[in-house]
Amino acid sequence: MGWTHAPFPQLKYPLDVHEQENAVKEQKCLKNVEKLINSNKIIGIIVEPIQSATNHQCSPSFYSKLREIANENEITFIGTLSS
Repeated sequence: MGWTHAPFPQLKYPLDVHEQENAVKEQKCLKNVEKLINSNKIIGIIVEPIQSATNHQCSPSFYSKLREIANENEITFIGTLSS
């Protein structure tokens, strides 16, 4: 289908031990999302951190910033957040 795809941060665990390094990875992914939005016609962002038996966690601030980016660009945001 040719869908535009942005990488999801691959964080190190335990999250509290690698907080600084993980924050850098999250920021890099958010910048990538902004770059994709600016260079493509994007109408929505879909986030699926829970995929089958795998749970990809990110900080609450990552999801908040992703939603903020969507709102600023009038883009639909669809996501299931991990607990």
